[in-house]
Amino acid sequence: MKTIDIIENFGELDSVRFDTTDEYIKYFDFIKNSFNRLIESLKSRSADNPIEIAILKDFLQKYLNTVEILRLKYLFDSDNKMAIDLTDSSFPNYLELRKLDSEKEKATSVLSKLPSKDSLKQEVLDYMFERKAQPLHLLKKLGKITYNEALQNDHYMGLYNPGSLHEIGKNKQGQKKYIYNWSSYDSMTNRPFVYILAFEFTNNTINLQKEGLPAFEDIIKKHSHNSTPLKVMATEIDNAAESIKPKILKRIDIGPIYCKYSKENHEISEIVQERFSEDDYAFFYTTEIVNSVGEKEQKAGGMFSSTKQLRQIFFVDERNIDSLERHVSEVNHYLIGTHKLVQYLSANKPQYISKLKIPPIVF
Repeated sequence: MKTIDIIENFGELDSVRFDTTDEYIKYFDFIKNSFNRLIESLKSRSADNPIEIAILKDFLQKYLNTVEILRLKYLFDSDNKMAIDLTDSSFPNYLELRKLDSEKEKATSVLSKLPSKDSLKQEVLDYMFERKAQPLHLLKKLGKITYNEALQNDHYMGLYNPGSLHEIGKNKQGQKKYIYNWSSYDSMTNRPFVYILAFEFTNNTINLQKEGLPAFEDIIKKHSHNSTPLKVMATEIDNAAESIKPKILKRIDIGPIYCKYSKENHEISEIVQERFSEDDYAFFYTTEIVNSVGEKEQKAGGMFSSTKQLRQIFFVDERNIDSLERHVSEVNHYLIGTHKLVQYLSANKPQYISKLKIPPIVF
């Protein structure tokens, strides 16, 4: 999708900008606190797969690092203002992360043209000692150095983020089983999505973790579309290489947060705005899972080909409306929120509570 197409898909509330630095500081603090609470809540999820919990925590921390990098950027870049999405997420606009990816490519070049951090710190101290004032021009340079150094570190969330590959055993035929994870930032909802893929690898002549990994990651990146039904994405990965057999694909949609920053017409946003304080919020996230329940033979190479390949049969639970609409085997909803707000929803809007996988996590 071209940049202009993305911009045209954003409404007025997708790219709101605050007026003052103080407002941005409060916003960054709010996002950091809410994500830290989400990370903390995962400690109580003892029934979940510990590998999956570790993966999710790692990507959530990367998102927190992204928020910190954006904070650095807009503290020294006072001529511009960061765009916030106040509709589907309350998170930074997708284009902000696109800028990070673009500026990451130039970070080394930018740093080479700036003075060293140590010499600049000394200049700041000398200026403050001699003039008894803050050297804003030097502090901006120092902020620019810190920002570009942070971009050089891969531990933040850009538009697409490869994860790690874990071998988890072998199937009955002796073929290796793996878990791979990655994340991406959605251009339409302005939210991060985390993916976890469990698959079998049937090519015994290739070491997937060494020479095969770049090609495998290219396949995953090519077929990662956040708006695509998960069954379709799993099928595309299955069709991309005969030796990759997806067995479970999970997508975790982080958000939205309904809070003081929300401005859309969602019912919970209106409740928060009308009845609760600026510290109250409801932070939702959703997992979608599609499972393979078997294999079938399928012709490959077109109508006149006699070649047959095994393809996965992905199950869609047609008894559940949510699963049927999303083309997945299972959908799970989770909520983290302030005690007062969750109590109100439980008493007055039980439909939001009844669909949750586990009871709301309150603080």
